[in-house]
Amino acid sequence: MTLTLFDLNHAQQNLVRLLFTQAQLRFPEIRTDFTIRLNPDNKEHILVTVFVPFYDNDREIEFSEYMAEIESDSHLETGYHISLMPHYVPAMQSAEEHEPA
Repeated sequence: MTLTLFDLNHAQQNLVRLLFTQAQLRFPEIRTDFTIRLNPDNKEHILVTVFVPFYDNDREIEFSEYMAEIESDSHLETGYHISLMPHYVPAMQSAEEHEPA
């Protein structure tokens, strides 16, 4: 089930924005849109799919490792479990044409 920022509480909204901003600072090529859904196995875990133009395992691993540390610190500080997940979308296509992984 896809959510919007407005489906989240204020603290969760701010945290998603903060995490996304931190991702953009390190990976400026990521797109400005994203999708939000709940982890089907854990409804307390918010998954934010970030659309990336890089189709490179090394770059994807770098993104995932960088964000995992930030997300872990954030989870410990706030109690909210939010993960940014990269999803490759070719630069010339819209995100709506691709379902998140």
